[in-house]
Amino acid sequence: MYRKFMTSRTRREKLFIIRQALNNLNILFKRKFGWCFPFSLGFPTDELRDPLRIYNLRMIEDALEPLNVSVAADAPRRINFVLPGIDASFVFGGYIAVFNFMTRLIRLNCRVRIILHQRMVTTKEELVQELGPDNPLRFCLEHAELVDGHDREQVLPAGADDIFIGYSWTTSRLAQMAARKINGRPFVFFIQDYECIFYEYDSIRALCDETYTFDHFAIFNSPDLANYFRARKLGVFRNGDQADGKWLVFQHALANVRAPTVEELRERPARRMLIYARPEKHAGRNLLELCVLGLRKAVESGLLDDSWEFVGIGSLEPGTDIPLGKNIWIRMLKRMSFDEYCRKLATFDVGVSLMYSPHPSVPPLEMAAAGMVVVTTSFENRDPERMAGISKNLIAVPAGVESVCAAIVDATRRAGDYEARVANSRFSWPRSWDDSFNAGFISEFLQRCYGR
Repeated sequence: MYRKFMTSRTRREKLFIIRQALNNLNILFKRKFGWCFPFSLGFPTDELRDPLRIYNLRMIEDALEPLNVSVAADAPRRINFVLPGIDASFVFGGYIAVFNFMTRLIRLNCRVRIILHQRMVTTKEELVQELGPDNPLRFCLEHAELVDGHDREQVLPAGADDIFIGYSWTTSRLAQMAARKINGRPFVFFIQDYECIFYEYDSIRALCDETYTFDHFAIFNSPDLANYFRARKLGVFRNGDQADGKWLVFQHALANVRAPTVEELRERPARRMLIYARPEKHAGRNLLELCVLGLRKAVESGLLDDSWEFVGIGSLEPGTDIPLGKNIWIRMLKRMSFDEYCRKLATFDVGVSLMYSPHPSVPPLEMAAAGMVVVTTSFENRDPERMAGISKNLIAVPAGVESVCAAIVDATRRAGDYEARVANSRFSWPRSWDDSFNAGFISEFLQRCYGR
């Protein structure tokens, strides 16, 4: 620890690490006890006096400062992925998709460069040591060029045919500015949700919304999300359906989980419910509060009791168990490895994984594939019929305490139909990233970008 912290660090980097550690401690106190220190760390106690807009102004200015790219005649042709940052503990969901996409390009001998918008706190070598041998991030770090783009004074040479791919609205704006400067081509927008839903109606949301109006090639992570953009005339569909050749769609590969057999379900002694419980601010679309209120209503009404075991997953850090009623709690598990997650899924009977966005979400699909009866929420483009059409293990209802409560009770009743649960665990959705990013998808992507 001394070697890692005290050597090979500038004074500015050391202060940054200390500040991050103090902020993480404050977040831990807020998570455990519901309060945080109001002094020294900049957490105002009164939201009416919170100068958030000044903070946002600085954040926006920093985020949108252009990358220092420059055309170099001898630069090799690269595919540049502009990412927010890399942390071994945060590689999930969208990051898993983008690194698997990157992996398939590298295997086809495409030269890939990762440009990080945020400061690198750990080194590339330290990151590689933290990751398992089969982790797609490790493969990409070992075979792609990694650049700390936070230092805008550093010149990033680029070839005239370079492609720039943005992962989020902020990094997509950087990709757009870089592509415009290098060759004027559209940038590639790797779209995994409609990001405007993450923000209130403020400057950040306005800038996020504007990003979709920029000239780009879109990659959507599901047909549902692409259909939402088409229906709303967003992004490449802003001029109606005149978007031929401007977008591709893939399906996020599910964990290749094994569903239990009917015999295993019959022999199971306990009834277990798995809850996708994410308390962090950035996971608001997963509606933890609404989920807990629905569960509490079911417990208070006597429709659920302590014969069920309630387990929460998804939190980035171990948190306090959540009470549902007298002697009934959601036991919050610490973050587990991907392999452990796959093994545990088949040991549950009912799943609850809410999603208040156009993205269909991966956890409810993986729960359904593991033989659970799953409660999720519907959305504009994902009505109950659409979700049941994917798998009849999925119960989608409008977001609301009463509706979620009723759906959970219905799921507990349906959990006793073992044959249906097993039969409905087999549905058409990729279980391998080689299927998600198959040869046809990669070939079409390269054809659209390079004309090859």
